[in-house]
Formats: sequence, structure tokens, C-alpha cells
Amino acid sequence: MLSIANPDGSSEQNTYSADGLRKSKTSAGTTTNFTWDNQNLLLETNTSNVVQARYTDFPGKTGFLLLRRASSLAALGGPSEVVLGQGRSRQMRYIWGGLASQNRSGVSSFYLYDTQGSVRNLVNTAGTTTDTYIYTAFGVELLATGSTVNPFRYVGLLGYYLEFVNLYYIRERWLDAVKGRWDSRDPIGWDGRDWNLYEYVFGNPVSTADPHGLQANAKYPPLKKNARRCTNWNINCAMGKRGGAKTPAAAPMYSIE
Repeated sequence: MLSIANPDGSSEQNTYSADGLRKSKTSAGTTTNFTWDNQNLLLETNTSNVVQARYTDFPGKTGFLLLRRASSLAALGGPSEVVLGQGRSRQMRYIWGGLASQNRSGVSSFYLYDTQGSVRNLVNTAGTTTDTYIYTAFGVELLATGSTVNPFRYVGLLGYYLEFVNLYYIRERWLDAVKGRWDSRDPIGWDGRDWNLYEYVFGNPVSTADPHGLQANAKYPPLKKNARRCTNWNINCAMGKRGGAKTPAAAPMYSIE
């Protein structure tokens, strides 16, 4: 979305880098530049390159990790990509999310999440709650207390960025929480495995998410072409143990049950 015009007369212009991530936004004559760490927002700066906000992810949310025990998957948590090799070590690579804190003007806030990955509370360094949020399943904000500037609210764990009231920037697309659908067609078309190219997470936002705006159920991103997909995916399947049948990838999507 290059330009947004609101009913109150305000507007915003956006620019994007070659990889599709938002590079800057300009509103009311003020420009904010975005610096990314892979798929996660790292910094917001002004035109003088002064840092306005700095975001921190949980330790270990980047790089490669070996899956050696069943407990590893539950302990690591978060969005990841599992590659099932043939007779090789299984690898997990973190792609999105793991947002832990933000720092604005020297003041740090820490995120507390619900099971959907939505921010319910912000706490300060003393552990005191400063802000509280309540949403509908599709992200309409019902309650927001506190005055901390914070764009990561609904599914903030995976980087959903609140731009205007009930309008979220999610990398490839924008989500209208009131309508419960995307504002544009799926850029990958029918490969997203949904006949409705505007539908958000197959109408099931409670247990699924789409942090790249391309495909529902992407708390865990698409498998690589040469990877194998487990039906009724579980840790035994990932580790090549009994109880987890393997089949060739029928679709570029999977979830962990």
C-alpha cells in the first residue's frame, strides 16, 4: 500500500525495499525510516538518522538450531522453519517474531503476550504494568489503557504493526481488523491455498496467523521445495521417529499440532 487516505483528512505515504519490506512512511510532514533484521523490525529513525525506537527480540530467535530432543521444540517456541533432511540433522531457523521489548527516548517497555501472540500488557523495568490491551479475535481493539507509544499490539509477537486504528501492516499486506480481511489480493495468488484471495487465515485467527501476509497458518513458514511434509505434524515426525508418517509436500504450508 503506497498511500493511505483517512476519513479525517490525514494521509500517509509508504516506500518499500526490493524485498517488499516497508522502508519508510511519511505522515503530516514527518518521515520515519525502518531498519530490519531479516524479517523483524529493529529500528525506527528520523531523517537525521536519530533513533526513535529500538526493538529487541528474545535471545536465540535467529540462526540455526538443532532439534535433538522432543522437549527442544516446546522449549524453543515461536515461529520457525523446520527442514527435514534425508539422514541429516534436522535444523530449525527462526524467521519472524520473538519481540521482547522496545526502547523509546531511553524508556524501555517489555511485552507480555497471550496464547494468540497478542500483547496484553506492557511493563516497565520495575515490573509495573503501564499499558493494557483487549482485542477481538480479528484484532479490533476493544480496550487500550496507558499512554506508551507502541505499534505492536495484536499478534505483536509476530510483528503485526498497528499503523492506524484497526489497520495493521504485516509485511506483504495490510490487514483491516474491522472487516476481518486483507486490503489487497494475495500476491502469490492460488498458491496460498485459499480460493478467496482476500481472506485472512481461513477465518480462523484464534489458532493461526500469517506474519508474512502470503499464507494462512504461517506461525510456521512454508517448507522448502525439497523438504518433506508430515501429516498430523508432531515432534516424532520431525525427528523421523515412529508415529509420524511422512509424505511428499502436498502444499507449501504446515502447522505444529
